[in-house]
Amino acid sequence: EPTKQPTMAPTQKPPTLSPTHIPTSKPTPLPTLDPTTKPTLQPTQTPSNKPTSKPTNTPEPTKQPTKAPTQKPTCADKLNFNMCIAMDMSDSVCSSGCGEGVAFCCSNFSNMINFINGLITELGGLKTDHDFSVVHFGTTVTVASALESWRETIETVSQLEYTGGGTNLADAISSCQLTLAISPPDRNNFIVIIGVGMPSVSVLGVNPQDVAATAAMDARNQGTVIVPILIEVNTSVDDSQLTYLVDEISSGHAFASDFDDLNNLQDSLLEHLSCLE
Repeated sequence: EPTKQPTMAPTQKPPTLSPTHIPTSKPTPLPTLDPTTKPTLQPTQTPSNKPTSKPTNTPEPTKQPTKAPTQKPTCADKLNFNMCIAMDMSDSVCSSGCGEGVAFCCSNFSNMINFINGLITELGGLKTDHDFSVVHFGTTVTVASALESWRETIETVSQLEYTGGGTNLADAISSCQLTLAISPPDRNNFIVIIGVGMPSVSVLGVNPQDVAATAAMDARNQGTVIVPILIEVNTSVDDSQLTYLVDEISSGHAFASDFDDLNNLQDSLLEHLSCLE
């Protein structure tokens, strides 16, 4: 028999759009945490698979401190040279008179002789080619020796006798320069002046200081280096004398001392001389 009423019309929209897929057999892990607000600039490096057996060694400290500086200048053995020593024998050296005989006269003169011999001995020991000459001056000038070895020069200086007189610095410089005129071309020339007072001997009526300055300029123009040593009889250095020696006589540097401290000057003078070119 027919149904009493027809069935309801089907829905216009199916309940699902499409059937679900078969579930995956490997579901994803839990979702990641919220990202950090301060990410690192670069990821850390992957640790080494073969680490070193022990940390690298740092440099070991020196077992002993370095030696004290050498007593001889570092540039001493590179300069061939000739040197003239101009030695003051004026009245200013033994101003109190000769109490030790005519030859050495006074302790000041003896100290000067010892200082010169010590300086020549040190310079003579350098591994260079060198010779020395000696001039001494009072009112007049005497060339005690032309260029000779350091041993011969010490013998010459040891036999010098005090003369006294004025301070003829101009002729002393000119005479020293003459002894250096025969110097071999590969050597530097030096004049070391060991003096007490200002120039006092005039030449042809010219002011003694001016004529000495002219003689020094002539020597310097020939390439000679002049190094004066001002020896003070009193305890204080006369600034005007030292300024004159630096500005008018020297090649840029002068030394000052008294007779008793001459030997203490030797090391600094030696370094200065041996490092000049």
